[in-house]
Amino acid sequence: MAEKVDIGEEKVDIDTMLLHCGSRLSTKTKSYARQLFDRFGWDAPFGRSDVMETIGLKKSGASKLLSKWVQIGLIQPVSGFGKGKYTFNALLKD
Repeated sequence: MAEKVDIGEEKVDIDTMLLHCGSRLSTKTKSYARQLFDRFGWDAPFGRSDVMETIGLKKSGASKLLSKWVQIGLIQPVSGFGKGKYTFNALLKD
């Protein structure tokens, strides 16, 4: 018999992660993080163009958003996928 997958787990994790960031993120920015997380999850790398496409921001807005998220530890740079790629910080899962 196949093991059932808990499809609700990732949504809980993103909310926990956003709670960890607390008042450092506005409601709008938290919404952006949820949209991006829904598309990429914990492991898939994303960059500025992905943010622009997913959220609808222009280059400068997407760059500022990514920079802010790196500063507060919401996302982390990853290597091996080209310059300017990030993943959500898995250390914030718990």
